Amino acid sequence: MGPIAMTQHASIRQQQRGVPLFALTQLLEFGKVSHDHRGGEVLYFDKRAKTACLNWLGQDLYRRVVRHFNLYAVRATDGVLLTVGHRYKKIWRAEDGRHRSVHSTLPAGLRSTQNAAERSNPKPGRRNRASQRHRNHMISAPSPTVGFYSALQNAFDHFNAELFAGKLPPCLLTLRSASRVYGYHHAGRFISHQGAQIDELGLHPGFFTLLSAEAALSTLVHEMVHHWQQHCAS
Repeated sequence: MGPIAMTQHASIRQQQRGVPLFALTQLLEFGKVSHDHRGGEVLYFDKRAKTACLNWLGQDLYRRVVRHFNLYAVRATDGVLLTVGHRYKKIWRAEDGRHRSVHSTLPAGLRSTQNAAERSNPKPGRRNRASQRHRNHMISAPSPTVGFYSALQNAFDHFNAELFAGKLPPCLLTLRSASRVYGYHHAGRFISHQGAQIDELGLHPGFFTLLSAEAALSTLVHEMVHHWQQHCAS
């Protein structure tokens, strides 16, 4: 995940409330999203998000996030964080049985008729405009997968040319949550349609928020050395 887009207010609140970047990153990656019905989204850790963190990070890094499971963040429809903090009450959700709207008290037949009318003739209210802006943003926003892996491939090509004279054969760059290691090299991990063996060079994404950019790139170069030893060392 790249740099987190947030307002100045959210940045100040993050510092004041002691919200670590590592935990905030996991919240944005796996957190439950609940609409606040004012054009924004509230993110928090539910049971599914906690399980996803455990599966992705492994036991060691998971222990660093557990004490921050009461984090929440409010995000605008354009993806910018508005504020962050710690919650001490249950997040309000419209699907909770404890909260009933006026519409829920109508007879069942009348509710279904009203729902059909609303779906066919939606009012141009603030919520519909916010949804339309969100859809437009999703269509125009670049893919984070393409952006991240393109940057990773560009880094591999740069170091291959500068440090290894362009001699390293192509390999498959992956992100994997391997416990206790920053990265690894696995020779002949995959086989192409033509039957050629392809090495895997894997990096642990959980450490990206803990390391500086230089340290993360040094891990990439370290694994490239193993790739060179496999194919170029005499």
